[in-house]
Parts: sequence; C-alpha cells; structure tokens
Amino acid sequence: MASAENEVQVLVEELSAQLGRSVLVDDASLRLVAYSPTYGAEDEVRRTAILTRETPKVIRDVHFAQGIATASRPVRTAAKPELGLESRMCVPIRCQATLFGYLWLIDADGSLSEDDCDEAERCAAEIGAAMY
Repeated sequence: MASAENEVQVLVEELSAQLGRSVLVDDASLRLVAYSPTYGAEDEVRRTAILTRETPKVIRDVHFAQGIATASRPVRTAAKPELGLESRMCVPIRCQATLFGYLWLIDADGSLSEDDCDEAERCAAEIGAAMY
C-alpha cells in the first residue's frame, strides 16, 4: 500500500499533466508537501518554496490575510509583483471539515477555466482523504 505522501505526489503530478500547469501542495502552515514539474508560469515564490520547503513568512501573511484558512471553496489570491508573487488559485484541502492544506495553481493570466477549477477541487478532495 502506498504511503499518503506518495499518494499525494501521484495526485499532484496527475493534475499537473491534465491541466498542463504547475501544481503545488502545502500543509495548513504553508510548508511544502508535494509539487509537480514546472509547466508554464512560475514565479520567485514557487522557486523559493521548492528550494526551502516552505513559503516565506511575508508571503504566508499575504495569503492568510486573503482568507485562505477559512475558505471552503477556491480562492483567487492577488499578485504582489514586488514580492515575486503571481496571482494564484488556492484550493483548500479538507477532509471531514478539517483543513489539511492547500493546492496551488499559478494563474497569472487568468486562464484557468471553470472545468480546471472543478478538477482541482476534485483532486484536493482526494488529497484530503489521503492526508486524513
């Protein structure tokens, strides 16, 4: 039986290939859990998170101020170019109403479709079950 960590990584890579874009998963404290190969848009924050395995405090503060911790649906976070941060879609990862983390998709050009978001939500639900 695959470990939860391996299952999350597989789900991230499948979603990334399906959407043709980078996917990253953090735990509820914004520490890196899994990430896909880079497809398309990338920014300094993604590179830093991958290299250090956590999101810098200033970026954590920006994201939490945008309500990600209490969201039950995807949240579009604002770009902060001065911080090397592009706009993202943040999909909360929950299971049985407990927050386990966040699935992130960079969407600087606003090209994520409703179907893409639905697929990301489906994947986040599967990741939540794996993390539970």
